[in-house]
Amino acid sequence: QARRGTVVRSPTIRQPGEEVTSTGLRLRDPISINSDGTVTMSFERIGVADFARAVFGEILGLDYTVNPSTAGAISLQVSRPVPRDAVYPIAERALAAIGVLVRRDGDLVVVEPDPRGPTSGGLITALVVRRLEHADRAQMEQALQPFVAPDARLSVGPLPDTLILSGSEDGVGALANLVDALDIDPLANRAFGLFPLATASAVQVA
Repeated sequence: QARRGTVVRSPTIRQPGEEVTSTGLRLRDPISINSDGTVTMSFERIGVADFARAVFGEILGLDYTVNPSTAGAISLQVSRPVPRDAVYPIAERALAAIGVLVRRDGDLVVVEPDPRGPTSGGLITALVVRRLEHADRAQMEQALQPFVAPDARLSVGPLPDTLILSGSEDGVGALANLVDALDIDPLANRAFGLFPLATASAVQVA
């Protein structure tokens, strides 16, 4: 049976803008909890234990334990707000990509090495969750597929309008830039008007 680390009891959940410092980890910058309960996250090469503290402890208010043999670092960016209940599956997917298993043991979250290895099948150094604002997810997937480099991967996220981009920092960055370029409002910066027709039908004019 795998050894467990010390069980960490959930701290008091902070309010938006309130700085929380825990074992040298400054959580104000990488985490934003908005007034409507949605969350954004931005972690760069953060250790698994600190990631678990920030996500499972600070955001979700869960008791958790990290197996002492769990190693690795993760970069995760969720720049557009997601509901709080999407944070757990996002964290689960992010950790699985680097070979770390997250499971529930009653009310306790257990973080430990995954004996199956990384779900990605290769080296993952960055993971970006993009929530689409305008484009359809299926259409975006189809448009991106020809541009997915060998060092990048594209998969669906835990919400109907989210995509997960994973792989090397360069490969993920290129895909993220494409998503931002394609996920646009077709009516942005355009003027339009409605005009009642006196003698012709709308079909004839169109």
